[in-house]
Amino acid sequence: MPSGQPLALWQIAWERMQDAQGLQLVIRAIAPEVGELGFEAAQADMDWICMTHGLTLSGLPHGAAAQVVVNLMDTPIPRGTSNPDVAQFFSVYKLADGACILEDL
Repeated sequence: MPSGQPLALWQIAWERMQDAQGLQLVIRAIAPEVGELGFEAAQADMDWICMTHGLTLSGLPHGAAAQVVVNLMDTPIPRGTSNPDVAQFFSVYKLADGACILEDL
């Protein structure tokens, strides 16, 4: 990863996108130093995860995704929950022409 911090893939899931056709790929990873390194380092790491894992996984048969959601957290927590003691960052990417394009949300 660009930040040099350790990474453990935690969850990978494909989901139907709301109000749109197609799938989104959700990649959740544990990066124990993400809270200390801050958003800019986390963003570079999430970009890297999308490019190295999101594009590859989206290329699997029946796994073609229109977008990728990357979630980095310093401690694993259940999806859809928040915990003030856990640092988390999210990025959403559109996949087009073999590239991850960061969505402006």
